[in-house]
Amino acid sequence: MAEPEPGAGDVVLELDGKEYLLKPSWQACQAISRLAGGGAAAVQRCQALDFDTIVAIIGHGIGANPQQMQKMVPELVYKTGTMKLAAKCIDFINVVNNGGMPPGDEEEEQDTVRDPTVPGSQSGNITES
Repeated sequence: MAEPEPGAGDVVLELDGKEYLLKPSWQACQAISRLAGGGAAAVQRCQALDFDTIVAIIGHGIGANPQQMQKMVPELVYKTGTMKLAAKCIDFINVVNNGGMPPGDEEEEQDTVRDPTVPGSQSGNITES
């Protein structure tokens, strides 16, 4: 059986020598937010190497069931080490808080007005003064 290919927002990490994909979903976003009180708080907990937070983020990312969340995921996280996993968890938090897509270097949108009654404003920008 072939390994699944990562999608655009998937975060690849290694747990105890095996590769796993953290798959973004609104359910994972909601669970992480509820766990920590928001995405920024979850990032801070990862930076503090909080074992329970890292276990929960990885568990929700890999789609672990409740039994796996109690035994398998904590064992894998412990064997791998929270220091090795914290950055990947932070990447995943950023992805789920960006609608499942990796945050990019998109150009910042300008304050613009698009008026369908003005010829050309549909395809171009009219900058407010």
